[in-house]
Amino acid sequence: MKREFAIALGLAASATAGFADPFMTPPTVTREIVLPTPAAQVWSEFGQFCSLTKWQDLVASCEVTQKANGIYRTAVMTDDSAYVERLIHYSDDSMSFGYSMLSGPAPVSDYIALFDVDAVDETSSVVRISAWYSVSDGATHEVVDPILTDLFDNGLRGMTDLLTN
Repeated sequence: MKREFAIALGLAASATAGFADPFMTPPTVTREIVLPTPAAQVWSEFGQFCSLTKWQDLVASCEVTQKANGIYRTAVMTDDSAYVERLIHYSDDSMSFGYSMLSGPAPVSDYIALFDVDAVDETSSVVRISAWYSVSDGATHEVVDPILTDLFDNGLRGMTDLLTN
């Protein structure tokens, strides 16, 4: 994991009442894919906070809103459900961004995620999506983890399709 994100996320987490430091445990769900594309090109294509509509076909629309206390996105899914998330870290230098989920239909709490791109070599890169969260509303990890795994895998396949077609 990238150190800059860990520091920024740790500060954001400690500033939020009741929000546990996620780095005490591994991510709840992590998915990654190696792409035959240089990291800078992948980051340029997918590294914007609201680029979801390019690579995640389950997202119908995404809108970014700048408020006095931060940058937010509202991602409306193809089933008309919506998620509101707050950007808590962004770095072109480390090709990563992190966000917290503020609302949405998923039965999770204390949700934070990291999207990052790393160079494997000059011609390929790895894209990683990691999430830390607690389950809520009577849900279990056995139910929620596979849903997020499928969601992340779907997005990674979308990235692959865009870069190889």
